[in-house]
Amino acid sequence: MRSIAGDRRRASSAQRRGFTLIEVMISTIFISVALLAAVGTLGTSLRMSRTVNEREVAQRAAAAVIQEIAATEFSKVLASYDADPSNDPSGAGTAPGASFAVAGLSPQKGAAATSVGRVLFPLVGAELREDFVSKDLGTPHDLNGDGVIDALNHRNDCTLLPVRVEIRWQGVDGNASSLSMTRLLCPR
Repeated sequence: MRSIAGDRRRASSAQRRGFTLIEVMISTIFISVALLAAVGTLGTSLRMSRTVNEREVAQRAAAAVIQEIAATEFSKVLASYDADPSNDPSGAGTAPGASFAVAGLSPQKGAAATSVGRVLFPLVGAELREDFVSKDLGTPHDLNGDGVIDALNHRNDCTLLPVRVEIRWQGVDGNASSLSMTRLLCPR
């Protein structure tokens, strides 16, 4: 004869040995939420890493162009890096010009493929002007050292030349990004 107390002990003992269906479901939900959070964090981390990498590429490119400009003979800088290829020092189309591509960076939406980078001077048309207003270039500025800021063309008599290198790209995250460096050049 079986005792009822013995059956209850066995049943109670069997229930304590395993998980109930509700406990399994709660554990599965908890683990799923934790995994989704980890995957989301990983995705954000990867995007941030790519964004930082893009900025480093842009900084290196801007610094390289500034160094290249600074290494150019002062009297040839403006003609070599303006947008007019007809005045290039070694003949039309031989100088770097005002725009450049940067390997690893894509142009912003609607921009030409070579317009990721550009070189800017205080130019009004083809004239280098002291009265050009640009906070970024630090102008107006006395470019020929005569103590007067005027509206004349100082393309051939400047002793100071502000230059700005800008890089604008479409980031891997879809956002438009930019970086710039400015330098005031003078003859060596």
